[in-house]
Amino acid sequence: IWKTDGTEENTKLVKDIYIGKSGSITDTPLFIDFNDNFYLSANDGIHGQELWRRDGTENGTYLLKDIKPGIGSGINQTNIFSNHYNVANYNYHAVLNNNLYFTADDGTDISIWKTDGTSNGTLKAIKIPNNATNVEPKILTATNKKIFFTTSPDYNDQNKLWSSDGTQSGTIQLITLSVNSNENFRKSVVLNNNLYFTAHNSSSNSNYDNQLSLLKSDGSITGTTVVAENFTIYNTPIVNGKYNLI
Repeated sequence: IWKTDGTEENTKLVKDIYIGKSGSITDTPLFIDFNDNFYLSANDGIHGQELWRRDGTENGTYLLKDIKPGIGSGINQTNIFSNHYNVANYNYHAVLNNNLYFTADDGTDISIWKTDGTSNGTLKAIKIPNNATNVEPKILTATNKKIFFTTSPDYNDQNKLWSSDGTQSGTIQLITLSVNSNENFRKSVVLNNNLYFTAHNSSSNSNYDNQLSLLKSDGSITGTTVVAENFTIYNTPIVNGKYNLI
C-alpha cells in the first residue's frame, strides 16, 4: 500500500502487506472510504483476500478480520469498475446507520456482513433466504433508510431486488424480474430517497439494447413501481462518459 499527495517526493510506501516480491492486491480489488479510514481487500500470504483497514500509517494498516479462516479468501468482489458506462454500477458496499456493509464468504455461505471499523464489530448481518445454490448478493447502494442488493438464480444475470434496514428481520425481497438479463440493474441512482434502476422487460427480443424499463423503489414492495417503459439504451456514442437512456 502506497500513499501520495500527487508529488513524487511525497509518494511513499505505507505498508508491505505481503512481504517480499509478491503483490498483496489483485487487479480487481475492493476499495472503500468509510469514516475517514480506507478499507480494502488484500492478501498477506497467510489469510487470503480479506478486509484490511488503514489510516495512512504503517501501524494503522492491519487485517480487520479473517472472515474465511486460513488461506481461503473472504472478500471476492470488486468495485473498481463502478459507474463505468458499460458495466453495471454496483457499489458492492453501502453505509447505513454508521456501519459499513459488504459481501463476504466465511466458508459457510456468502452473505452480507457489516463492520463498525473494529474486529469485534465485524459480523455477518444478512443471510440470503433460500440461498441453496449459495449465489452471492451484490450490493447496489443505500438510501438514508435502506440497503438495496440483488441476487440471481445463477452467477451471471441478476433478477431479484431486495431491500434491508441492515438487519435479518428487516430484509425483504421486493421483486423478481421475469427476464434474467445482464441489463437488469445496469444503471441505478438514488434520488429523493428512492432507488431508480433499469431492467430488461421483454424476452421476445434478443436485442438487449431496447425494451428496457425504468423502475423506482422506496424499499417497500408496494413502493417498487415502473416509472416508464420501452427505453432504448445506446452504447455509443457516449456523452460525457455517461450511459444514455432515450
